Amino acid sequence: MAAEAASHPPRDAAQTEGYVVIALDDPRYLDLAANTALSVRRADTRPISVVVNRPIPAAYEPLFDRVIDAAPCEGLRGAMAKLRLPEFTPYTRTIYLDADCLLFSPRIAFFWRQYRGQPFVV
Repeated sequence: MAAEAASHPPRDAAQTEGYVVIALDDPRYLDLAANTALSVRRADTRPISVVVNRPIPAAYEPLFDRVIDAAPCEGLRGAMAKLRLPEFTPYTRTIYLDADCLLFSPRIAFFWRQYRGQPFVV
């Protein structure tokens, strides 16, 4: 079986569609987000942003197209921070990936098509 090529969105979609990974508080989330970014890079060409509340190591910077600094929000910590996705995303259309997710196939393009009318997919 031939390996599938990375998903290539239309040129204008690459500017308005992207992935967001949240890596707040515990530094281990950033390590997981780095693995997520590496897997996305193998499967798709859309940009990847990471949301952090601490500096990231220089070695991780090339893995992300954008590093988004999240100001603390006392009532929305931990898993509740996902409720802030509309505030964090720089994209018109976003697929949110948990930091412990890995993409193994360019079939992710199916989900971009399937949810074409939705601004967010989680």
